[in-house]
Amino acid sequence: MSTKFRRKIRDRVQLGLIKETKSFGNTSVSMGAAKSVPVFEDAVGFLNCGTGGIKYQMYSVRGGLLRVVAEFKPKNGCSPNALKVGSYSPKQKKEEKEEAGTKSAGSGSVEAARELLLKELAEAPWRDLPATPVYCFVTGTLRQHWEDSAADECALLEREMAKLFAGTGVQPLPNNNTDGQASFFMSQDDEGRLELIGTRAMYANLVTAQQLDPGVALLRVKCFVL
Repeated sequence: MSTKFRRKIRDRVQLGLIKETKSFGNTSVSMGAAKSVPVFEDAVGFLNCGTGGIKYQMYSVRGGLLRVVAEFKPKNGCSPNALKVGSYSPKQKKEEKEEAGTKSAGSGSVEAARELLLKELAEAPWRDLPATPVYCFVTGTLRQHWEDSAADECALLEREMAKLFAGTGVQPLPNNNTDGQASFFMSQDDEGRLELIGTRAMYANLVTAQQLDPGVALLRVKCFVL
């Protein structure tokens, strides 16, 4: 690579270190998901089921900008990653095991998780907007188990997630498709893809809001060119 070409790259490429903003979006998977789901009227809700408890996130377009407008993350809340389903058993730290010993024996069951889920959904940010479409995606250690498992185990995990969310109006994210069937689980590839979409959307919001120079375009995750 010539010195002239290296200087050209150096003069054009900068690192974007912005991960989250209050008014212009963020770089999360749910930001990318909000950008990718079918068009919604007022708002769209997500159950972001990562390693910790579920994060209930609501996105809307405000002032022409797509962004998260409300988030609810209960302490010690419902978590698919804490369930004992199929051959999956959640890993726990020592202090978590001690705490689990004080809970009911069914704390790792789908039935107990569903009871907690219903209580949390009653407090979700979209509770007063009944027409809000709500989607769910599971990542974390349970997702890793799903990705590494044979077809029979994957089918069992899908059935258990369907049982957990049955009758709540929560749908699998449309993008999560396995052999044409919608899945509650998000693959690592899809997770990375949606993070990229979310990051692009946030930087586009910053440009629209004149927080960054006109002409900024995202090249790759956390990189943009002027």
